Amino acid sequence: MRVTLKLVRAVFVVLGLLPLSAVAQTYLSFDAPGAGTGAIQGTIPQALNDVGLITGYYRDSNYVNHGFLREKDGKIVTFDATGAGTAANQGTLPMAINQAGWVAGLFLDSNNYPHGFFREANGVLTTFDAPGAVGTSACCIDGGDRVVGGYSDASGDVYGYQRQKDGTLVSFEVPGTTKTAPKGVNPGGQIAGFYAGWDGLTHGFLRNSDGAFALFDPEGSRSTQPRAISAGGVVVGYYSDAEGNQHGFVRQREGTITSFDVPGSIFSPPPESVNIEGEMVGSYEPSSEARVGEHGDTVGCFGQPVSGFVRDNAGTIVSFSAFGSLVTEPAGVNSAGNITGSYVDGSCVVHGFLREP
Repeated sequence: MRVTLKLVRAVFVVLGLLPLSAVAQTYLSFDAPGAGTGAIQGTIPQALNDVGLITGYYRDSNYVNHGFLREKDGKIVTFDATGAGTAANQGTLPMAINQAGWVAGLFLDSNNYPHGFFREANGVLTTFDAPGAVGTSACCIDGGDRVVGGYSDASGDVYGYQRQKDGTLVSFEVPGTTKTAPKGVNPGGQIAGFYAGWDGLTHGFLRNSDGAFALFDPEGSRSTQPRAISAGGVVVGYYSDAEGNQHGFVRQREGTITSFDVPGSIFSPPPESVNIEGEMVGSYEPSSEARVGEHGDTVGCFGQPVSGFVRDNAGTIVSFSAFGSLVTEPAGVNSAGNITGSYVDGSCVVHGFLREP
């Protein structure tokens, strides 16, 4: 298993892709109050909106997860879902934020069962489960108050859902499948994700607001994994080919799919977020020749270096490492090109970062 921040959760431009003066950036490091300072503890942002609000979770000194919301002025509010477990690796895990400041995510209870939640901009937090579910998770929230995610039933089948604020929940699945896993929603209500076919492979889907599905795979894919969808309907993710090599892909609104690789990578990029301009961010494992950073001892925390990348809609790719860390994992990008994510310092402590143009 590839172990990175996602399992817990000075710019350096490599490969001569762009001159340094063309992409000068400002970095800000931040930590949530109460974040642990031991190995693989700390602050792990997951998403940001166009207003500049950042949400994510932090791990305390006992490895319990808690939610946070960072305001544009730097003030950080922490919160926990009612019923969240208090043992190691349990707790509250925000995953997404919309433009109105509503946060959606999941929490693990004392028995390690997942449940969904959403937190309104005024701080009111609501927990929920899909009817008949043995586990409910929330991945995202649209431009209004509709939370999107997945749940499993007693037979092990997995379904997608869309939940209104009033509790009305619409379940959906790609016809003829046993697993439908949403991964992103845009303000217009389009949902992207993957499904498991009877061929034993995973494939991408786009569900429009009217409930109609468009199914797709990049050419040569043996496993397609969409990760996010932009406000304009651009879907990004990654796929594995017949040899098991992974590649990033971009599916444009009209259905055209382009695959890509970060030059110098030995583990292909899984894009994690895309903005309305088609600019996407993610992370990858660079080859020894392409590694950037200063803290060589951080590699021992995770087993391999991880660098961030940003790719624009024209295909230009810039690689970077926050504060010279050898482990940098971007998680979100907004319409202004601001990027948030996590990096690991020389003591294996995790911190949040904000990268601004």
